[in-house]
Amino acid sequence: MNLRPLFFLFLLLLLTIPRAQAQDYMLLSGEYLGGAGLADTPSGTIPGDMQVSLSKFGAGYGVPIDFGATQLTIGACYENLRIDLLDSDGFIVVTPDHMHYARLEVRVRQRLSDQWALVVGAAPGIASDFEEIGTDDWRMQANLMLHRHASNDLLYGFGVAYTSDFGTPTVLPIAKLRWHSQGQLWFDGLLPLHAYLAYDLSSRSELGITAAVSGTQYNLNLSGDDIRFRNEAGEVDLPAKYSVITVGPTFKQRVRGPLFIALEAGITVSRKLAFDGEAINATLDQDPSGYMRLGLAMRPSAR
Repeated sequence: MNLRPLFFLFLLLLLTIPRAQAQDYMLLSGEYLGGAGLADTPSGTIPGDMQVSLSKFGAGYGVPIDFGATQLTIGACYENLRIDLLDSDGFIVVTPDHMHYARLEVRVRQRLSDQWALVVGAAPGIASDFEEIGTDDWRMQANLMLHRHASNDLLYGFGVAYTSDFGTPTVLPIAKLRWHSQGQLWFDGLLPLHAYLAYDLSSRSELGITAAVSGTQYNLNLSGDDIRFRNEAGEVDLPAKYSVITVGPTFKQRVRGPLFIALEAGITVSRKLAFDGEAINATLDQDPSGYMRLGLAMRPSAR
């Protein structure tokens, strides 16, 4: 039994956990994954001698509002993604428009006692090339977690995440862990989505290592001319899914108050791109490659 499609689906489901659970909120970010060849010859209607590169820009903002024991955070996020598929001669195989993902993010944190808190998040949105917007473009994710602040140096929690991204409603377990040693070493993770181990170089800078999963599904609307190896004319509806697992060192420098600059670079442990349409139907496993992320982020609360 080929387990790779199931593993790919599991990775995509992890990506639907709303970002409001993460402590560091990215305000502006840019990301580039270098060109990578295909690890295996794809099955389906697509050439096998290709290079795949990816670039992404993101922007978002969240506003926390305190009501005593209740904290409400309302935010919005936008991502613009481009994936280029080039053949061995450097010609574009598929010419998609930029892919867009816009969503509203709402998070409520209710303090139940000195140690316990209930956290609820939801993130409705649209993922599309915006050529045509239909019911398949709508996204809805939600999560529910129970946090325990065991001490000033330890917070942990467990919960579930819900997504309707891929047709069938799905529920997944998630775990939160934030730990700070008596020295300068600390860890912050929303598992299995994101993990960050860092060392404070000073009160304003830190050096760490980040492991993260990113990606989503988009519905594209292409013309026949956009697909180089397809001779038929007319419009093409093309669902496109991608996921990336990255691991690399991260440097963060505080610039003012809760704002800091984050620079991350490393390697991709897994890169997958899947097209599920009549014009193109294939899952592309790509070779590892380098990547780089640069962003301006906000850390609204103390660790």
